[in-house]
Amino acid sequence: MIENVLAEHETNVLSDADCCNGKIVAYYLEDASDRIKVYDFSTPANHLADINLPDIGSIVSSHGKHDSSEFFYKFSSFCDPGSQYRVELDGEFDNVCIGTTKL
Repeated sequence: MIENVLAEHETNVLSDADCCNGKIVAYYLEDASDRIKVYDFSTPANHLADINLPDIGSIVSSHGKHDSSEFFYKFSSFCDPGSQYRVELDGEFDNVCIGTTKL
């Protein structure tokens, strides 16, 4: 029997998901901008937090290891050609900018 872990959202499109530190990090497209949501691994998954992005824009890339408490993503927007962020999954789910691309 197949069960959905992440239920289909009414309006947002699930574009990608990673498994990090016993959590699901899901990337959604909402109103022409990317969003990151964190879920646990129950069935169905419980929403734990939203990761606040720095602006309206796109997640260019992301990566994290299943046994690591952090994941990284690169964000790009109209005013930001690309910044890299680290998110700690064992705390308050805060973003820490670790590098930017200069014009």
